[in-house]
Amino acid sequence: MNRQIKEFVKGALARLGLLDYCIFIWEDRAKRFSISRLSCNLRRRIQGAPDGLPIPPGYLLWLVVGSSDVQAFLDSGAIHAHEVIQRTLARNSLTLEHFDAILDFGCGCGRIMRYWKNLEHTQLYGSDYNPILVRWCRRHLPFAQFKTNHIAPPLSFPAGQFDFVYARSVFTHLAEDLQFAWMDELWRALKPDGYLLFTVSGDQFLNSLTSSEAALYRAGQLVVRAGKMAGKNYCAVYHPPQYLHQALIKEKYDIVDFVPGDAARRYCLQDTYLLRRL
Repeated sequence: MNRQIKEFVKGALARLGLLDYCIFIWEDRAKRFSISRLSCNLRRRIQGAPDGLPIPPGYLLWLVVGSSDVQAFLDSGAIHAHEVIQRTLARNSLTLEHFDAILDFGCGCGRIMRYWKNLEHTQLYGSDYNPILVRWCRRHLPFAQFKTNHIAPPLSFPAGQFDFVYARSVFTHLAEDLQFAWMDELWRALKPDGYLLFTVSGDQFLNSLTSSEAALYRAGQLVVRAGKMAGKNYCAVYHPPQYLHQALIKEKYDIVDFVPGDAARRYCLQDTYLLRRL
């Protein structure tokens, strides 16, 4: 009975658009009322971000990184921008300046986008299914254009608009049918020979799987938790490399590079794939 009541309350809160906020209040309560945590966040907000751009409010940080920790938001964004995206491109003789138009798919509240503000000759776009995050980006990151998408395709961009699309920790929160649909849609949005970079939870996450999940993973099958919560952090997806190669990527893309997750590099646990549109 208690479980039925909990599911009813969760459903009612979800219909009112309040579920995420209530979970934020509950899960983050201990950290928010920690004196040291409050002090660190307050000090960072007073100092401001190194790039001079506004810092999103704690609730938006939590939606993106699962924590209202300001320093973690800024540090993880910088590492993803420079250590994951730019370094992977450089390994393949590519730079951001090489591209005319870039899409940050699943842009959140600009955790990565903010690091591209000095690109002078590249058109920048962001897209996210959460309109609250998109509104914040539109207001505070005027050097890029932002649009809202639904949890399922299509995007509101014409075919072949982008030279480069990146999706950091997006496919890690999508049910399998949505993964296939978005791979097709991003192929549509890319120019011929355009590039797609995305990250997934691979071998570095094996220890976090149950024994039955690990067996599926080792057999090359996708592991999906809470698929009905697609798009949210509660939906967690784990991708064996063979699944990516044999099922998800298929014949529409060529694998240019693969960088396995590295536990020794902070915020770099996920595998990174760089694909070229055929």
